[in-house]
Amino acid sequence: MTDVVLVVLLLGLILAVVLRQIKSDGYLILPKVEDGKFQLNALFYIIIGVIFGIPVIGQIYPSVNPLNALSILIGFAVVFTSIYGTNTLIDAAGTYATPTPEEPQEPEGYI
Repeated sequence: MTDVVLVVLLLGLILAVVLRQIKSDGYLILPKVEDGKFQLNALFYIIIGVIFGIPVIGQIYPSVNPLNALSILIGFAVVFTSIYGTNTLIDAAGTYATPTPEEPQEPEGYI
């Protein structure tokens, strides 16, 4: 029965990585900055999902009661939001740290 809990938590990790990739602008080979917006590539989404997901699953797994559906659902939600949120936070921090492109200014008095 505890194998079901582990499978559900791993599905939360996989779903978070896949949905974050779908939300991004295509499948990138390298991270990119476009119009001042930073975005990781698919490989980094997977690596970050595994690096942050395995410890989260390790912490959540012992506390999930396999006989309680609400406990399993909460465990799934914690894993999903931590992985999805980590990737989103890294993209947001990269966007914040990336210099924004300056738009060309028209000279005053020019029509």
